[in-house]
Amino acid sequence: GIEVPVTLKGRKQKNVGAQLINLSQGGVQVRVDGAIDPSDLRCASFDLPGTDCEVKADVEVAWSDKSGNVGIRFVKIAEPVQNSLRVWLAQQYFAN
Repeated sequence: GIEVPVTLKGRKQKNVGAQLINLSQGGVQVRVDGAIDPSDLRCASFDLPGTDCEVKADVEVAWSDKSGNVGIRFVKIAEPVQNSLRVWLAQQYFAN
């Protein structure tokens, strides 16, 4: 798979590093390195692989498990970024 680092930010906690597992138009699934308070998460950012587009979004956690997997929903994301994401996802879909 693709190795994409994701930076998660909370209100109380410092930046937390994570790996992108899955990406969709509406959110991401990540695996977190270390402890995290899911209810505190407010923001996620990562670079779209193969592009110079940085995806930055206000987020909320939809679910998490004990293995460090976290499902994250995009709450607010800039229009141009949303468009880049749509195009990128379409390309991935056709590439496979």
